[in-house]
Amino acid sequence: LATRSAARAGLATSLLVALFFGFGQICRVVDQVCEYLSGFWVEHQTIPPLGVLALLTIAAWAALRVVFRRPGDFRRATAYLNVSAAILVALPSLGAASARMRQPASPLPGLATSKVPAPTSAGPVTGRRPDIYFIVLDGYARSDVMKDLFGFDNGPFLGRLERKGFFVARRSTSNYCQTRLSIASTLNADYLDRLLDPSARADLLPISTLIHDNRVVRLLRPRGYRFVSFATGFEPTDCFDADLFLQPGPAPTEFDRLLVEMTPLGPIFAEVKMQDRYSAGRDRTLFLLDALPKVASMPGPTFTYAHVVCPHPPFLFGEHGEDVSPREIFPHAFNPRLADRKFGTPDYFREAYRKQSIFLTDAVEAMIGRLLAASPEPPIIILQSDHGSWLRYHPDDADATDLRERFGILNAIYLPGRKPDTLDDRMTSVNTFRAVLSDAFGEDLPPLPGRNLFSPFKDPLDFTDVTERLHSDAEKRRQFTYPGKYPSLLQQF
Repeated sequence: LATRSAARAGLATSLLVALFFGFGQICRVVDQVCEYLSGFWVEHQTIPPLGVLALLTIAAWAALRVVFRRPGDFRRATAYLNVSAAILVALPSLGAASARMRQPASPLPGLATSKVPAPTSAGPVTGRRPDIYFIVLDGYARSDVMKDLFGFDNGPFLGRLERKGFFVARRSTSNYCQTRLSIASTLNADYLDRLLDPSARADLLPISTLIHDNRVVRLLRPRGYRFVSFATGFEPTDCFDADLFLQPGPAPTEFDRLLVEMTPLGPIFAEVKMQDRYSAGRDRTLFLLDALPKVASMPGPTFTYAHVVCPHPPFLFGEHGEDVSPREIFPHAFNPRLADRKFGTPDYFREAYRKQSIFLTDAVEAMIGRLLAASPEPPIIILQSDHGSWLRYHPDDADATDLRERFGILNAIYLPGRKPDTLDDRMTSVNTFRAVLSDAFGEDLPPLPGRNLFSPFKDPLDFTDVTERLHSDAEKRRQFTYPGKYPSLLQQF
């Protein structure tokens, strides 16, 4: 209506849409250019995104004046833009259609997607159906690593667990070095190369399927168990279709959040103090720590899978639980904290990880105490980390990685009044539920040989067996370098 010309209107609309959805990228480019130029004169300071928005508004106003007032025929320019837009839409549409048409990779028959038949055993000798809690502390280092690399001695915490009746595997390791791989393997009590089709190595969707539709739940449901899960904010490990999926409140999806961060709405939301990703992460962790003991009051037996995304970066909690988030003025833009040259260095990582681990250790110990007190009968509790920490972890280079750090995990199991022979100090996480289900329900699940498999972040299913190297004396004497950067410090995963 303003231009009385479809061609002019097309140009104006294209300009506004491009600026609106390109705003986040423009902010990053401007900041990177200024950071580069600062090497020639003054030190670079982060440019406020609202300032960039003001400059773009002036530029957009000037461009719209040209479109509205300049004489001439704009139909050719609009035609070029129409073709470009059609190509931009067609490329992802074709990719999505191709992915849908292609037969997706599936877990191997009989191990993942097929229903496990109802057990033929009569169940445990006592006839009990205890509540079972699988609590995963993401990236919590093994005790010796925690003390050596981060200066935090959690030995007293482990000792108190043992006095409560926990078995603590002091030399335990994970079988995989990435979260979704480790959790999928543990919940299915098997190695992924026995669960997945090896010809579909590039397809990661079956990993999520193995987590959502896992062997443990399929064995427990015929016994009357309900599946309870908590929100993590990391979709591949979230079990939305659990019988009860718990979260602190309605939350935007990852897609919604990323879409908003592309636009000028990001800084506007931040200015009015709307919830950002760090507040959401803190809320999910605090909610889980508070709500998990309440599951004990639910009628009937429950299996609870609680993935605590902590002490995984970004570091959101200080030693006493205070908010130390790397708060951003604009999501994904460079952070004011980056002016502190210690941010992102190994020293920063070491100190922030130690403090967050201290907070989490105290909070988890208190939670377990409340859980045991609230349980009508003694439950089964598995407190385990999915993998170790990141200080000397090179995501795509096994040779440079400190394997003891990355594979060494916390592994504490509470089987009230019992310690199966299959629990040993060096057990790996793949045998966790093999031991628990065999002991509690008489399942025939003998332990598997312990293997440690490294895979690069860029190709998670390309496994290298590092078991021998991990446990060698030479590995203990190696000198390790730190990675060039810790990319997870400003993002959830």
